[in-house]
Amino acid sequence: MLNDQGVNIGRFKVRPLMGEFGLISKQSGSRKYKQATVERLAGQGKGRACAPGERLALVVCPL
Repeated sequence: MLNDQGVNIGRFKVRPLMGEFGLISKQSGSRKYKQATVERLAGQGKGRACAPGERLALVVCPL
C-alpha cells in the first residue's frame, strides 16, 4: 500500500509501525485435502489400457 503511494519503506521499518497500531501479520491456513472415499487401482483413469481386475506391477529401474 505504501509502495503504491510512492513511499519506499522496508520490512524493518514497517514492523514497529505495525506494533504501534496493533496490527499483526497472519499467514493463510494450510490446504485441506479431500479424504479418499473409493479405493482405486493404480493407473486407472490415466488413459492406460488395462484389463478389468488386472493389477499393475511395480517396476524398479537401476540408476
